[in-house]
Amino acid sequence: EQQQQQQHNCILMVDWNDKGLSLSLLSALGSSRMYRVTHHRLLTEWSRMAMVRIMVSQVATTFARTHRLCAQDVQDHFKARSKLTMACLSALPSLQQNNTTVTLDGLYDGLDCHVPISKPRWDMWMAPIFRGAKQAVQDFLKHATANHEQPTLVLQAGSVCQMQAATTMLKELFPNNELLLNSTNNNNNNKN
Repeated sequence: EQQQQQQHNCILMVDWNDKGLSLSLLSALGSSRMYRVTHHRLLTEWSRMAMVRIMVSQVATTFARTHRLCAQDVQDHFKARSKLTMACLSALPSLQQNNTTVTLDGLYDGLDCHVPISKPRWDMWMAPIFRGAKQAVQDFLKHATANHEQPTLVLQAGSVCQMQAATTMLKELFPNNELLLNSTNNNNNNKN
């Protein structure tokens, strides 16, 4: 037990959710099991809602192209954008592992929306988000660990951390570190 505590004197907490990517570096307080936050940063540009905005834009563009409409008109239409946002939020969990289809009756001018999204296409759409987040984590660690030791444990929390792409990104950044996913997220995920 004492060996395990010494092993994790520095922990990185990655909480990635609707509001953004929250990074916290925790340092052990002596030999106790208590930790203090030494550095913290919230990056709102890498939120789950940013992913949904990209999906809405891409689905609206595909829908508009199919029906020979202007994509901007579809995106600017309040009711259509609201429907697309809700449909993309609902589709996001299934895109973590499978292909899915965004289907809406009467999305715009009575036209139905039926846009299939493959996992590779979704990965392509989200690549800028994950590249930016990866760079943000590297920059945070470079600044936060300048006078401190490197983290030996990475704790993942939040809805985005449940995505395979997020876990893969963290494994690439921390190949020799232990990665733990928040178990309450797993339990909630198993209930749905």
